[in-house]
Amino acid sequence: MSFVPLMRSSRRRATLGALPWTSSTSGPTWNPLGNSATRPPTHAILAFKQALVEFHAEGGMDARKARYRATGPKPAREMQKMGFEFYVPEACRSYCICTFKTPEHPKFHFQTFYNLLAEQGFVIYPGKLSKGNSFRIGIIGRLFPKDCELLCLSVRKACEALQVPLPLR
Repeated sequence: MSFVPLMRSSRRRATLGALPWTSSTSGPTWNPLGNSATRPPTHAILAFKQALVEFHAEGGMDARKARYRATGPKPAREMQKMGFEFYVPEACRSYCICTFKTPEHPKFHFQTFYNLLAEQGFVIYPGKLSKGNSFRIGIIGRLFPKDCELLCLSVRKACEALQVPLPLR
């Protein structure tokens, strides 16, 4: 991973065309340091800068952690009510990422479940662990209680579409 220092002055806003690039036989090079053979991912740099602005506006690490701790358990409890089984024992669980065992119901097809959730704007993480199939739900980033309620509703809808009755048994 690499990063580029950003100018703090609002008077000096650089644009991609104004950055000091030079061309060489190996491709474009970042001239001041002379150590990059490609252009930096400016969209990622700007997104990271915005994430830092939001992080500090929220109150930094303590505030972000408090929001995750307040928000994370809600979908975990709801998933448990629906019959999804945790992969990790309670004492070892994170407050912002939950791992669930993939249900063994004959009509539960993970890829279809994944696609149905993605259609609703939710992306979960498929997991292949050494002792069985699983998936993870991360409650991180710009997520709030309403988002978690919508996630749980989408899980219910996906199971209904798969004809998988809840709670799972």
